[in-house]
Amino acid sequence: MPATMTRSCAHAEIPPVNFTPATERRPVTRAANAELTAAEIEAFVQAAVKKSAAKKRVYREPNKPYIQGRTRIFTEIEIDALCDAMEAAMDAGDKNTTQKIWSILPVDADWAKDMKDFSGKEWILSYGGDLTPTEIKYGKGWLDQ
Repeated sequence: MPATMTRSCAHAEIPPVNFTPATERRPVTRAANAELTAAEIEAFVQAAVKKSAAKKRVYREPNKPYIQGRTRIFTEIEIDALCDAMEAAMDAGDKNTTQKIWSILPVDADWAKDMKDFSGKEWILSYGGDLTPTEIKYGKGWLDQ
């Protein structure tokens, strides 16, 4: 059950803030659809790039390999397009599409390692992103180190 905290300043009363203590938080669970096939990933990427192309952002090297994913190497344009598609899905309240895109996006290796050290192995596994770049940089057993 969330607790209520009241904050006040000498000149103004700030309304209570509801928060959930860390001991009462529900554990994060990995998306059930996190293991997409290579064909499904390719379809999501191509659809996202097609929709996002109208924005005409400027990239230094748009087709240069940018980051390794589980099934393919992504370019900067493709990562940017997937982020745009995920933002649109979140705005539309489409949790299923959001989780699918989230499971496609490769997670930065250093960030994933830091979060594993800070929050634990279970948390980073439940995060739902593609941890392939971390396995490449730190090796297959990085989670148990």
